[in-house]
Amino acid sequence: MRTAILLLLAACGAVSCSTARRTPLRPVGPPAVTRPTPQPAAVVRIVSGGAERLLVSKETMCLAVVGAAGDTLALWPIACGEGLGDKVREGDRRTPEGCFVVQEILDTSRWPRPAVAGEDPAWRSPYGPYFIRLLAPPHEGIGIHGTDDETSIGLRVSAGCIRLRNDDLRALLRHVRIGMAVVVLSSAADRAADAAAAEAATALVPPAASVPAVPASVAPASPELARLPLP
Repeated sequence: MRTAILLLLAACGAVSCSTARRTPLRPVGPPAVTRPTPQPAAVVRIVSGGAERLLVSKETMCLAVVGAAGDTLALWPIACGEGLGDKVREGDRRTPEGCFVVQEILDTSRWPRPAVAGEDPAWRSPYGPYFIRLLAPPHEGIGIHGTDDETSIGLRVSAGCIRLRNDDLRALLRHVRIGMAVVVLSSAADRAADAAAAEAATALVPPAASVPAVPASVAPASPELARLPLP
């Protein structure tokens, strides 16, 4: 009997060992760490948001975002060209008038500031965070941008571009797209300046030279001259 019990215990032990060898125990460690999928770098997304065109008024000194139904979606104050009248040439400090299109949108947050004697040397972008370049032939370098002096908004102080407060410019970008129409309207003061310039230019043109008529009573000095036609 004792021998049978020992044999049974030995058999059970052998089965347990063989089973353990067939199914090895796995060590218990910390749970696997799930690494997040790398995301692309943030980019500026510019969406039209239902806007059809931008309307700039040199009379009210405002920029409006206009929808397809003609409704105003947003409105901000601006600064524009110091010179009165429509732009004629580079350097006249006038804002061009007419219908233009958005050509490109540039990040100008790190554009250098021109050095000016006696000015604060602290670095600031003169164009604010963005420059919305307009296709406005024959003029180049015309656009809508921010500013490093927000006290200038509402005044005619720029070299020809249209300025916005920097936060307003960021809000505008939600409505802008490449190829979008931008209409710049004149003001009464601009029209008066253009009329005065046209009148001044007309006054400078000399009158056409006239040829004096020969009186019919004047007889020719010789028969040969009598046969020549009078002018």
